[in-house]
Amino acid sequence: MLSLGSRSNIALKPLKNKKMERLTKEKMGEIALVILKERAKRERIPNANELKRVLGNVSKDLGIPQKDLACFWVNLYQKIFEETISSTKKIIFGE
Repeated sequence: MLSLGSRSNIALKPLKNKKMERLTKEKMGEIALVILKERAKRERIPNANELKRVLGNVSKDLGIPQKDLACFWVNLYQKIFEETISSTKKIIFGE
């Protein structure tokens, strides 16, 4: 979906005579969530001990409370599971 390869700097340059649009924090958050969700779909789900360790490290690095990170993680994966189950039902059962 999002590639930051060697040619990415070309794609990020504004076009001539056009200004790059400023994004609101809300819009940036929406975009970040979509990117994070797509990335999460491709990665394996960590077990509880791994998740606790990862969230603890991220909490220390970013200064975000571990409980907030855990709530965010649960909500993100809950949405992914709901979408996956819905798609599976449509494919298998025609619902």
